[in-house]
Amino acid sequence: MSEALETKTKDIVKMFAGAVEAHDYNIIAALLADDGKFEIKDEQLEVIESDKSSFLGWLTTELLATTITKIEYDNCILCRVGNPVILFNDGHFPKMKLELSTKSMNGFMLHVIDNQIRELSFCYSFAHRENKYQFECNCDEAKMLMSKSKDMTLTEAITTVLTSKGYTDI
Repeated sequence: MSEALETKTKDIVKMFAGAVEAHDYNIIAALLADDGKFEIKDEQLEVIESDKSSFLGWLTTELLATTITKIEYDNCILCRVGNPVILFNDGHFPKMKLELSTKSMNGFMLHVIDNQIRELSFCYSFAHRENKYQFECNCDEAKMLMSKSKDMTLTEAITTVLTSKGYTDI
């Protein structure tokens, strides 16, 4: 990646983070691609894919219930290796399922193309932070699959679990 392109991506990531912190929906909307794919969480906190309009509505609702007190940056090491990740409030915004929230972190992974955010998804695997609980959850799911199908290997079970969560670089 060229240095100029990398700088622009970093600028877009920081502009997005600052706009989220400031609740500046005009800047957020301008940074998101009209035809992009953006993950949100439903009422049960399950992750679903949405369009730009639905994402903006969801984010508005989420931000009304919280104050951003801390912004950190990292990189994804699983679903889109190297892509920038923004962690708000130590990875506790947006909220997660109660059983995950005390032990695990999530961040926004951004995929920037042509100076716009084309994809925004939740990321749980970071280059500079250990998110051990997510790893443990994935292993538990793999073990459960293996117990249901006695001839499934550990590699097949882990691949199945990660693929079901949208990880593409396995």
